[in-house]
Amino acid sequence: MAGSSLRNNGFELTFLLLVLLAGAASLKAGLAMPSSPWEAIGNGAFPTVLGGGALGLGALKTIEMLLRGDRAGAGAPGLSWRIPATFVLMAGYVGVLASGVVHYVASTALFCFLFFLLLAPVRDMKAVTGLALLSAGYAAAVFAIFTRFFFINL
Repeated sequence: MAGSSLRNNGFELTFLLLVLLAGAASLKAGLAMPSSPWEAIGNGAFPTVLGGGALGLGALKTIEMLLRGDRAGAGAPGLSWRIPATFVLMAGYVGVLASGVVHYVASTALFCFLFFLLLAPVRDMKAVTGLALLSAGYAAAVFAIFTRFFFINL
């Protein structure tokens, strides 16, 4: 029952496993970072929370997939090219951030916009405009929170 559903959703299962692996790696790296005595939350807090969140959400998705059983179809249409595209987009984003060539807000806004476009089922102009505004607002908010409240230089 559940086994055939998991076999039918190979791309979903692959993506879930990659998210779980990335979450575990982030959690391990965050816990391994030494704390500084003059920082309130320490360097490892963000990757630890991010990794724990990814593992928690991955566990919920795993439970949902197992409980879904054979009621699921063969997965969402077009999923086969979207999963590799998301990983290429994420790798490019990390590369841009590491290079420091593009400011954090601009690169994050562009990444979020492209990521949302990749996953959004609607392509009308109103939705695209909304996604652009959401992406810019999100990037600016994250930048403000981390630089003003956590004193982390992005």
